[in-house]
Amino acid sequence: MKSAVVTFLVFLFGLNVYCQNDTRITVKQKDSAWIRQLIEMQQKEQLTAAAKDSVSRYVEWTGGKVIYSPDSCLRIGQISGKFKDINTRYFFTAVQSLFHHNTLELKLPTDTVNYTFRDYPISNIYKLPYPNNTYLIVATKTDTTPIPASYEPDGTPIARPGGQDSIYEEIGVVASMLHVIRDSLVETAFDTGEDNSKSPFSEIISGNSLSADLDTYLTTAKDMPKPFLKYDPVNNELRFLTLYCSDNNDGKGCSVPYLNIYSGTFKYKDSVFMLISDTSYFYPSLESLDETVATKKFKTGNSITKVAATVKYQEVGGGVMEILYIDYYVRGQNITSVDYRFEKTPTAQDLQPNYKVQKDSSLIFLITDTTTPNQDGRCGECDYVDSEFWLINQKKKERLFTFSSNSDTGYTTYTYNDGKSDVDGRFYLKKIAADNDDKWKENVDNTYWKNNSTYVIHVSDETLARNFYIHFTTAGKKIIAKLTAGKLQHKKRR
Repeated sequence: MKSAVVTFLVFLFGLNVYCQNDTRITVKQKDSAWIRQLIEMQQKEQLTAAAKDSVSRYVEWTGGKVIYSPDSCLRIGQISGKFKDINTRYFFTAVQSLFHHNTLELKLPTDTVNYTFRDYPISNIYKLPYPNNTYLIVATKTDTTPIPASYEPDGTPIARPGGQDSIYEEIGVVASMLHVIRDSLVETAFDTGEDNSKSPFSEIISGNSLSADLDTYLTTAKDMPKPFLKYDPVNNELRFLTLYCSDNNDGKGCSVPYLNIYSGTFKYKDSVFMLISDTSYFYPSLESLDETVATKKFKTGNSITKVAATVKYQEVGGGVMEILYIDYYVRGQNITSVDYRFEKTPTAQDLQPNYKVQKDSSLIFLITDTTTPNQDGRCGECDYVDSEFWLINQKKKERLFTFSSNSDTGYTTYTYNDGKSDVDGRFYLKKIAADNDDKWKENVDNTYWKNNSTYVIHVSDETLARNFYIHFTTAGKKIIAKLTAGKLQHKKRR
């Protein structure tokens, strides 16, 4: 029995010194010597490069550190420096495997696209439970850089989006899962369960590294989330929160006033970190960015119509779009038009409503929506134009007639109720079978009010033309729409 106990204690002691059994003083001496060696090696390489290329830039190396894995089988040496003319830190990283006093220089992964643990100051090394020689390396950096003002060619200062000031902030936390295999460190990808080329995974996975990153102008908001990666060795879980800009303006800073926030948890099981939960939102919330950009009151018949233009950011299809809403408030009713493709903020005069007064003093408004699915695939970026006639009286609002088109087809459809049933169809030159879409090449090239109760739709191609007339008439006590087709006309040759 006593022999078994002794054997067990010897086994434990052997584990403790399996990879590294130098004294603390000896370790410090070796670490300092290694850092000096790395600096000297980099300086020598720079001098060699400068002798061949007079424009080679020189990094001033200022020092470094050595960090060990919990089992002392892995040590990482990292030196830092900066270019003389750029206030940005630069890192060189080397990794060694230590085994029975033998030291082996390890080859680092080369498949990372944008970032890796060796580009940031390494903050932690975690020994993963299995298989052997498997580690999680976490590196963190925070850099803030003053950004000089920028100007247009005419000298006009370029304003930054709201919430951004003259400080550029780079915060990054990178996690890499690595195996020591012979003389190399080999990365293992984080398993998201989806295609990493799709957002948001394309923003947080580069090569095989997971990044909680922020690279944007520093905002003044005190409650802005900060990116992080936190590993819980008890539950083998890696939690993360990352911030990214959906439109980084070709690397010149975020051109939209919000950031995408993405967070979740990876669980280490079956030798892989697997995503078990995730969530995403915007900071600040898109609703908080609503801005009324213009208002105006107009006399419409014997009523006053208040018109308000509001710019909103909203999720549409595969992303966020800046959308213009124009609200018309008249006689206790509200109708709204939307424009997904507006290019400039409307002035008060741009808000003039398109309306006609009827014999009973009711109003017919024509409003038009321009939208897009904002998706991939056929016509995912097409413009859809929907025009609607709305009847407004003292008691209610009612849609009378709608005509619609999109940038993918050559025709315009319509729908309305003639007081008896719903009617739908297409404006045409010559009637063609409804399922023969390839033959519909007629375009609506002009529309206008003929009088207060008749609206004209002009359809044409290169040789033919036809008018359609939308009549707003009274049937009993109700105003309804009726549609009549004009004669087919041949265009005169010039």
